[in-house]
Amino acid sequence: MAGTDSHRALIDQLRHLFAFVIEKLPPGSATLDERLWSDKWSDHWAISLIPSEPHAASVGVHVDRSELVDFSVGSCTWELPYESRDPKNFDQQALIGQTSVMLDAVVSGRCEEKHSLLGTTVTIYLPDGPTRVTTMFTDVSLFSRVVRYQPYA
Repeated sequence: MAGTDSHRALIDQLRHLFAFVIEKLPPGSATLDERLWSDKWSDHWAISLIPSEPHAASVGVHVDRSELVDFSVGSCTWELPYESRDPKNFDQQALIGQTSVMLDAVVSGRCEEKHSLLGTTVTIYLPDGPTRVTTMFTDVSLFSRVVRYQPYA
């Protein structure tokens, strides 16, 4: 991926983080999917962890030339650092740390997805309290339902 040294370093750190997580899991419990593409706006890189357990949540990150890391679970995406607890005091190490904590929680099954009339909300239960994000008017449901995700292993 073309870009600055800091973007390449961020991608390398995220790649190593996802590789480290999958190495800790029992063999066959998840696969990694890594993609690289370009369009007229930017170069893009994404990596996803896809569980073998059908009731576990897929999780992934996306990086382009912006200063954001898109952290996705289910049908919702956090734009880090803006949707973190302390977006003003965020550097690249804090970004990797936040991604690591959120990734660990998803892999451990500490997340849920709630569908309602207004949209979908994903909640990840972190050690210092829950974090949630809502995607409005997508996958709406007349009756509320909650999907509690299972651990990867």
